[in-house]
Amino acid sequence: MKLSDHQQEAYCIALAKLKEAMEEPQQKSMAFIKNMHSQLEELTSMHPVPAEHDTTSGCVVRRAYKL
Repeated sequence: MKLSDHQQEAYCIALAKLKEAMEEPQQKSMAFIKNMHSQLEELTSMHPVPAEHDTTSGCVVRRAYKL
């Protein structure tokens, strides 16, 4: 079955709208993540967390400050 030019155009428009609708939540999520990352970087640069050595595992443990 062959689509008419009008049907093909409508199909292309529908696909473009679908693509846009699918990309929008991802773009919003990425903007949110970047914003949170910037805020966390700002907080940690203002209030560095001292490292404590965990003798049982040999790992460096970060302790959070209560603000």
